Amino acid sequence: MRPLARMLGAVFAPGLGGQVSRFRAAQSAATRGQAVRSVAVVGLEPGEGRSTVVAVAAVAATAFTDLSVTVLDAVAAGGPRPSVTELLGGDPQRAGLARLLPEPGEPGGPVSRAAVRAARTPGAAVPVLGVGPADGPVTATALRAALVRLEQRTDLVLVDTPSVASDPDLFAGVLAVVEHVVVVAGAGADAGHRVAAVRDRIARGPAPLANREVSVVLVDRAGPSLRRGRTDPSATVLRRAAALRDGRIDRMGRGSVVDGLVVVATLLQRAGASGS
Repeated sequence: MRPLARMLGAVFAPGLGGQVSRFRAAQSAATRGQAVRSVAVVGLEPGEGRSTVVAVAAVAATAFTDLSVTVLDAVAAGGPRPSVTELLGGDPQRAGLARLLPEPGEPGGPVSRAAVRAARTPGAAVPVLGVGPADGPVTATALRAALVRLEQRTDLVLVDTPSVASDPDLFAGVLAVVEHVVVVAGAGADAGHRVAAVRDRIARGPAPLANREVSVVLVDRAGPSLRRGRTDPSATVLRRAAALRDGRIDRMGRGSVVDGLVVVATLLQRAGASGS
């Protein structure tokens, strides 16, 4: 049985229906008239939970909605923590984003579905596009070209973006080419400070970025007491999924999937409102 199908069977329960309904309403409102919705998921430092948010949201949307979802992994492979490609079961050594990008002098418009499929990273539970070890660092120009290539080929693109601390230039470049931003922070006592620091970095960017609304997701490692104590009432809380961390996407529980649906519904609602 495919991992997503197994997960769907494992987590299905009456309580999930309300979250799916909420997601579908948000999807309808936010994606009306949009060829692609691109979202950068960012954090102040490595380890905030950014890749977890991308992976859980992508899995939930793929398993329980009609959205076609693509993940762009803009983080260099080989770091101390699993990349979103690895969390989703893909092999970063075989990433194929470079195959999707136009050659010098080649038109940069949308490409066929077959070309998009050929560029996906093998083994991933949802479509992932990433840069392989031999392709050099990810650039904002490459991400912009990839988003153009994906027009009319996917409904939602989630970009796992390097943290502000690890690559400030690419962070700024990614923000310039996406339509919405999700700021991720670990749900600790200093979460408000960390979110504010990222907001400040965005505000000091070019004018279109400075005026951009963002969504906030706090990744909770400590359980209900910390969830009740969060300082940002508008933030969405996502519980870190041990099954995902351990590479067992098929073992994700209902709570993780519901959290993922809430995250995506929230960002689509806010992105749709800011784009209207």
